[in-house]
Amino acid sequence: MIKNLPLLFAAALTLSACGLGDSRLNPFNWFGGAEEEVIEAAPPVDGIEDPRGLVTALTDLTVDRAPGGAIITAYALPQTQGYWDTALIAENDGRPVDGVLTLQFRATPPFDAQPTGTDRSRQITAVIFLSNQDLEFVRTIEVKSQTNILRARR
Repeated sequence: MIKNLPLLFAAALTLSACGLGDSRLNPFNWFGGAEEEVIEAAPPVDGIEDPRGLVTALTDLTVDRAPGGAIITAYALPQTQGYWDTALIAENDGRPVDGVLTLQFRATPPFDAQPTGTDRSRQITAVIFLSNQDLEFVRTIEVKSQTNILRARR
């Protein structure tokens, strides 16, 4: 029992570092909160053939650690109710450029005219899981819409 005490003490100190709010050792801090950038219009990207259009505006972006990777969740606010078939589509075949992995938030618009409704009734969500291998060289995850870009940095 006494022989295992230093090992137990070292393990306890190592795990206690995860409780530090701003520690780089804390896996919950690997990606921070979202930062927003307003843009005029998102330019079309070659190589993405998707009939869904970019959503109008993003409202939030979260990156949550999961076993084997991370879950990226983006929230958007289209102009009207009825948008469906949402997806986060990776640019550059999912390869990061200079440490930045860029995703486009795309959704299919309604087939006929829909009421505007409240913001809460229009909010849509898209989620993607990225493995640790996908995130190996990623320092920033950015999600694009027509009018803004949200970024989460490590």
